[in-house]
Amino acid sequence: MTFLARTSGDEHAVARALRGLLQDADPSVPVRIETVAEMFGLALAYPRFRTQLIGVFGGMGLVLSAVGIFSLLGYLVSQRTRELAVRRAVGATPSHVVSLVLGQGVRLATAGLLLGVTGALVGGQLLKGFLYETSPWDPVTYLGVVGVLGFAAVLAMLFPALRAARVDPLIALRHE
Repeated sequence: MTFLARTSGDEHAVARALRGLLQDADPSVPVRIETVAEMFGLALAYPRFRTQLIGVFGGMGLVLSAVGIFSLLGYLVSQRTRELAVRRAVGATPSHVVSLVLGQGVRLATAGLLLGVTGALVGGQLLKGFLYETSPWDPVTYLGVVGVLGFAAVLAMLFPALRAARVDPLIALRHE
């Protein structure tokens, strides 16, 4: 049997009184008393856990994407060390070398981010039925992901570009 009791006072005091009345009526009947907040907490525990787990996996995916972008763009810039050294040897300033690398890398990263956002929007529409209290068009999420990945891309290009701009052209050409 289930009883519901509404109270405006202390719910624990009412629970003790109800437990005493029920135990007096029949001591062999087990009594479990819980508040509405506890009932909702138990009912929502698994969906809440599932949502948090999906969020953790999404965050891990974002970190892995950022590391992948950082690694790939860093590798691509490091492969151009000889070219950048030749540019420096014929008169390019370090700032020109850095702006060249950043400009080309930002175009590449922008193309990748646009393709990724387009794919996410299409995928969001396909998964629309699984979303709860959120829209597949959530601009905060998209802006956050684009910001993190864009920042990772700029850092991935900036560090090797600065390193290549500081290297003496003769040393870079001799070792390549």
